[in-house]
Amino acid sequence: MQEYKECLKHSELFAGIRDADLSAALKCFQPTVRTYEAKEYIYAAHDFAREIGLILSGRVHLISEDFLGNQFILTEYRQNHLFGEAHSLIPEEPLLFSIVAQENTEVLFFPIDKLTTMCARLCPCHQAVLHNLLKISARKKIVFLHKIEHMSRKSLREKIVSYLSEQSKKFASPVFDIPYNRQQMADFLSVDRSAMSNELSKMQKDGLITFRRNHFELKDLGDR
Repeated sequence: MQEYKECLKHSELFAGIRDADLSAALKCFQPTVRTYEAKEYIYAAHDFAREIGLILSGRVHLISEDFLGNQFILTEYRQNHLFGEAHSLIPEEPLLFSIVAQENTEVLFFPIDKLTTMCARLCPCHQAVLHNLLKISARKKIVFLHKIEHMSRKSLREKIVSYLSEQSKKFASPVFDIPYNRQQMADFLSVDRSAMSNELSKMQKDGLITFRRNHFELKDLGDR
């Protein structure tokens, strides 16, 4: 496991943990590495999670699927991101979504009981890891609440305005870069990509915004 230390040092799960303590943690937590090919399911909906996954390389999508076979991307995780922490903390609760590798992906899995139970050696990193895990879970909940806020707006323009307004507040500037391309932005807002692109063009024509790819500027309409 020592070959993964450099990657783990950049993970939010192990933030603030010294190298010496990290080595001890790997022995204590007993993680395992698994690899997946593109489009391979890591978890399917209704599976039960017993482990937290930390992505070492590659990327995965959290996908909702209906009975007609339609798939909807809920979010994307990349290197150093965690997944499965909420359901592994409530192991009797089945997953409502699938987790699917989008390219060759390597994941380090931590048994949830090893992370949440103090070992006989009382390793100092246990408390830090639990604190970090709570922060990660809380941050994901905040993102989810923002997403609900955007999706609850009635019109497509209102959804876009809500999302761009949030990003502007996040960066404390009317000029910012969003973390998504067009398809990812449409998936995040659960709207049609073509319709969203057309609406963005209309908003630019109306003088509300200017944009190029993922770079946006919100216009000051105070003098109009």
